[in-house]
Amino acid sequence: MGPLQQKEPHYLTQEEELDARRILLADARKGDRKAKTELMESYGVKIYSQAERQRTKVVQPVTPSKQRARTPSKTLPPVHHGFQGNPAKAGKKSL
Repeated sequence: MGPLQQKEPHYLTQEEELDARRILLADARKGDRKAKTELMESYGVKIYSQAERQRTKVVQPVTPSKQRARTPSKTLPPVHHGFQGNPAKAGKKSL
């Protein structure tokens, strides 16, 4: 008897997928365009090579402790929510 033929596609195990992803990430970091395209299509991530990162200007984010708290504007009057006007006429219809 010959070997059994599988009609179902081979699904990657979790370890195989992690290894494949590691290889793609390593190749993308080196600048491989095919690996970058595969990562973008499969996982929705963009990897920049070392050369691309050196060309990019990096802006350091401001830490929350250095940010100032927002203060309410003193030029605008406060907003009143709810009914405005005479409450006695609220339920009456004009004829």
